[in-house]
Amino acid sequence: MIAFIVSSDLMRDIMTLLEDGERTPAQLSEELNIPRERVRRTLGQLERIRLVVCLTPRRRKEKVYAITERGHSTLEEVRKTHAGREVTH
Repeated sequence: MIAFIVSSDLMRDIMTLLEDGERTPAQLSEELNIPRERVRRTLGQLERIRLVVCLTPRRRKEKVYAITERGHSTLEEVRKTHAGREVTH
């Protein structure tokens, strides 16, 4: 799983931002300056492997996401194993 996260700058960036607090796809899109649909797709991938969770699954719009404990530990492992690579947001 670490290789999967390391291979995607966007996944690392989203998880890093979510470490700072809950966010909607619109907020992430604005902060990362990328299309909202790309953020939604990536959040879906992260949610499927239980690294992030949707806190408002019944909402149709502006769902709120947070990083999970598994996401925290995975991101920390990525940082340890790839200390030479910059993990930013």
